[in-house]
Amino acid sequence: MMHHKTYGDLVEKIKDLQQKKELVFVGISGLGGSGKSTLSSRLHDEMKDATLVCVDHFYLPSEKRGKTHNSENIISNCFDWDRLESFLTALSKPGCCTRYQKYNWNTDCLDDWVNIHSEGLVIVEGIYCLQDRLAHKYDLSVWVDTPVELRFERSIQRDKEGRFKGKSEEEIRKMWKEIWIPQDDRYFQKYRPDMKADILLSGV
Repeated sequence: MMHHKTYGDLVEKIKDLQQKKELVFVGISGLGGSGKSTLSSRLHDEMKDATLVCVDHFYLPSEKRGKTHNSENIISNCFDWDRLESFLTALSKPGCCTRYQKYNWNTDCLDDWVNIHSEGLVIVEGIYCLQDRLAHKYDLSVWVDTPVELRFERSIQRDKEGRFKGKSEEEIRKMWKEIWIPQDDRYFQKYRPDMKADILLSGV
């Protein structure tokens, strides 16, 4: 069984890779509320020449999602995986300038363009970003391991002030219990990304 590493271990590993490569890709994933976004933001702020790409920016507008939340898909079809994969492929060339249009959670449509220059460190953060079709793109993969009870409460508090502001806490809890936690569990049990990651970090 893989043991948890520290944030310092992660930074040391990244710096070691940067000594060998002009451009380093790191994929950081975990289930909802694990702390992967917090970890990714910290790395982005503290590492030199770092770029952060959020999987949530590739969410699909509702008109293109269909009945996704009634789906038994193992990997959510709420995201535009083809667009993300194509973008990461383009970004993998050192010195490349590319861009993508990010999803706006308030307007439910694609909004601002994000311009990216591929140099130094590229951090790709989000649930499912270690899925098989994307995993080979990273020089280092990280799984943030956090107990479900803590993930659940974090997600509720975050969504109350974020994407579901205006909905009652009861409604948000119901959505997490009936939709996202079961979908997270299906994905985790089938693919076991924690066992495929290069580094396992505690999100507690």
